[in-house]
This record gives sequence, C-alpha cells and structure tokens, in this order.
Amino acid sequence: MEQPTARFCSNCGTPLSPDARFCHVCGAAVVASPVAAGIRDTESTSFAPPTYQPPQAEPSPQSPQTWPDSMPVTSGYASFGERFIAYMIDTIILTLGFWAVGFILVVIVLGIAGSSDAAEITLGFTVAMMVIAAHWLYFALQESSAKQATFGKRAMKIVVTDDQGKRLTFARASGRAFARLLSSMFFSIGYLLALFTARKQALHDLIASTVVLRR
Repeated sequence: MEQPTARFCSNCGTPLSPDARFCHVCGAAVVASPVAAGIRDTESTSFAPPTYQPPQAEPSPQSPQTWPDSMPVTSGYASFGERFIAYMIDTIILTLGFWAVGFILVVIVLGIAGSSDAAEITLGFTVAMMVIAAHWLYFALQESSAKQATFGKRAMKIVVTDDQGKRLTFARASGRAFARLLSSMFFSIGYLLALFTARKQALHDLIASTVVLRR
C-alpha cells in the first residue's frame, strides 16, 4: 500500500499539493511520511511552525550588582549633597530637642538653686553632657537599628552600612558618632573628604570603616 505523502513542508510549514516533490516557497525536498497508526488522515492537518524566540539580551554592565542578603538594595554611594541635606535635617531635629530640654533644665535648676555661680556652672555642665549624650544616642541608636538611618537619612533614602554592606553594630555606630566630632574640626574638613574619596567616605566613615549608600 502506497504511503501518503506529506501535505505540509517539513521545513517551513507551507501547504503543498499531494504530488509536490519540492516546496515552492523554500525549495526543500518533500519527504513522504507515514500517518501514525490510529490517527485518521484529514483534509487539513494543523501545523504550527516553530515559534521564533528572540535572543536573550545579556545583562547590562550598568545594572545594580547583586548584594548579600544583609545589604539593602542600593543604586550606589550617596552623594555629598544628599548627605549634607540629611545632616541639616538631623541638625534641626537635634537643635529643637536641645532647646526644649535646655529650657526645662534652666527652669528647674534656677528654680531650685536660684541664680548663683554654682547653679550656672552646674547648669552649663549638665547641658554640655546632655548635648554629647543626645548626639551619641541619636546617631548610634538609629544607624544600628533595622532602618540603618537617622530621620534625615531616611528622608533622603540613604543608609549607613559597614564596608561589607552589613548592618552596623551599636559599638561601631557609637564609634562613628564620636568620630563625627573629628570631622567637625577645622572648618568641617572631615566632611569634605566625601567629595574626594573613591567611596564618598567622610573622615568618620574612614575611621569607623562605614559607607553611606542610596537605598
């Protein structure tokens, strides 16, 4: 019994006449193929030509790198301008807090001890210790927290990590907070280092081995 010939080109899928020997579109030879057992040969057999799959583009070299799980998603180091605005926001918050607490202390101390040299010295020392403690805890607690940022840094969408991209410990965050005092000396030249260092690190970042990243 004669085997039925293919009705579609096996190369491009073009419909062919039963007696065609070559495809009139692509020129491929028509190969006779038996109809599978148990399947009826119909006038029109569905044929789906292979779907074209475009080549997959390689990842762009500018794409953000894959960081460890402990590092926040980032698009690079924070700029000097972003850090400056964050610093100004934090300074305003701290200053308002100092004024409020300082006013309360003045009322309490002068109300109890009266206006005297001893009272004024005690008040001055207390305020100075309060400023140092508030500065330390404000930065250390927030930058070692899950947010990894102060209120100012959160507003600018930047975070502080160690040089491996991990969350700061409280001890490292405390060291960074006190190192900020060194950055403030000599016309704040320590802060200006962020304009020139490769990883945009200020002096206190270099001392504490930290970086500031965009979230």
